Amino acid sequence: MLRNKYPDLRCLCYEPPGCVLSSSVESQDFITSFIFGSDIVPRLSLQSLEHLRNDMIQMVARIKVPKHEVLTTYYVKHSNKDIAVSNGELIHRKDTIPSSTFAEQFKEFQERQTRKDEMINAALPADSFLTRISCLAERKTERGVEAVQLFPPGRLVHFASTYQSSGYTLRQLFQSNDTHVPVWASRQDIAEIELSSSFLSDHAPSRVCAELERVAASYGLQPPYLCDLED
Repeated sequence: MLRNKYPDLRCLCYEPPGCVLSSSVESQDFITSFIFGSDIVPRLSLQSLEHLRNDMIQMVARIKVPKHEVLTTYYVKHSNKDIAVSNGELIHRKDTIPSSTFAEQFKEFQERQTRKDEMINAALPADSFLTRISCLAERKTERGVEAVQLFPPGRLVHFASTYQSSGYTLRQLFQSNDTHVPVWASRQDIAEIELSSSFLSDHAPSRVCAELERVAASYGLQPPYLCDLED
């Protein structure tokens, strides 16, 4: 709103919510958003939450061991194993999910989510959890509700973690103190929620501030940090 009166105005957003502006909004070059690590807040949107829900439901069909074992003994049994090896022992790949009643119901559920032109007479139990979720999506379609995808504002600077999961154990993951590198990011780069050990703590202002000061110092900058509007 102030842009017309102050044409040189610039806006810096730190860890903004992911559901702020749509892609149809005019040029946002005067806005720069900074996103740290796997912070969940800039990734929050209707679409990302629906994708996370679907991934979690699919995980029920993919898992090889009793669900309680994942919660109660995973860290003890697998803390010193390579994460990739550990995951292979606990879950099926997406293309090798074994046939089961739940897997078939989930497949029908996915079809209901993607088909908007007609109702699907899927063989889902009337009182099942997947049926209730599917009906919600169908009611939105019937009412003509359009899901507009929203994103963080402006240009995006992502402080990407230098951590690589391959070759690391779970214990090392939780004890790691990895560094972050600022890179320009697209909206699709942060369109999905990342469930990491730091997806909540990465939103902490103290952590974000410390990382920004570290990066600034690496470029030879010292407080007070001034911006040259001619650059």
